Amino acid sequence: MSASSHSFPKLRQDPDVLGELLHSLSQPLTSLRCSLELSIEEVAGQQQESVSVALQQTEKVIGMIQLMREYLDADQSGPVGCPVALAPARRSVIEELSSIAAVRGVRLRLAGTCTAAVRVPESRLRLALQYLITTTIEAQPVVAA
Repeated sequence: MSASSHSFPKLRQDPDVLGELLHSLSQPLTSLRCSLELSIEEVAGQQQESVSVALQQTEKVIGMIQLMREYLDADQSGPVGCPVALAPARRSVIEELSSIAAVRGVRLRLAGTCTAAVRVPESRLRLALQYLITTTIEAQPVVAA
């Protein structure tokens, strides 16, 4: 089904709307990636190859969406304002990435307290935390359930 077959109300040319749409698209894709990662171990032969290809394609689409979000964030980032608290951003990113970690058998746990604040746009802080935590999750060996 193509987008041209739907009649959408005219959306505002608002980066916030596009950001929300990209965020909404990321969640089901992340769930799909997790399901494919779990499925790849349960199937054999030709099916395993098909699931592997689907997983690769899903990861490619997730990467493209992430790049679009980064592009949008970079376009919106203006002068640095008030310092952003690190703890809430860290907590939020951990919650977002917990499903990916769980599928890979990695346990994410917040430890310690933090009262630090940094002078960067919140979107940049969150992006940096996402990269750091995702890279750490992906570096861990997959634990069979």
